[in-house]
Amino acid sequence: MLNKLDTLEKLYNDIDGYNLSALSRIKGVPTNKDLTYGEIGFASFLDIINQLDLSKQHQTFCDLGSGTGKAVLAAAISEKFDYSYGIELLPDLYKASQAILRQFNKDILCQLKDSEKLKIDFFQADFLQYDFSNADVVLVQCTCMSDQTMGDLQEKLNKLKPGSIVITVTQVLKAPFTSISSNKYKMGWGEATVYINKKT
Repeated sequence: MLNKLDTLEKLYNDIDGYNLSALSRIKGVPTNKDLTYGEIGFASFLDIINQLDLSKQHQTFCDLGSGTGKAVLAAAISEKFDYSYGIELLPDLYKASQAILRQFNKDILCQLKDSEKLKIDFFQADFLQYDFSNADVVLVQCTCMSDQTMGDLQEKLNKLKPGSIVITVTQVLKAPFTSISSNKYKMGWGEATVYINKKT
């Protein structure tokens, strides 16, 4: 795992998601605090993933607002998911994730167990307009999300199947989700609370 993690870290040596997010805004994407960029470190995210009870096979992971694709690719190297995908609205971040994925497929995919069965995708879309109800585990960085956006997101998340897990940063979900754990983790901008929410 350490070798794969080191290789994954190197893929991002020249990628600055914060600058790419700013570039998309300069090009005309509306300024909206809901779109505030933030990253979770590989080690932190893998630690979160390893805490999850994923006894079911053929799990699907989805990152809402996937940025440059870090969480999606970390989920892939965890070897706990058959399908990992991300949904990103900002075009420059999406393009970066596609470029990284091509290099990931070349440098890392062959090291993974059952790599021929592993599927990874990135989609450029508004996740509030995208059907991600197939996901078993969802990540959403919602630190800067407004109450309105959180309400709209909760409605979408409520369509997930019972037993689905949603990992949220800073904000906790309401029923029919129950927060089963919360811990502080290092993010790209500092420390934040990560909640593990399970749908009843």
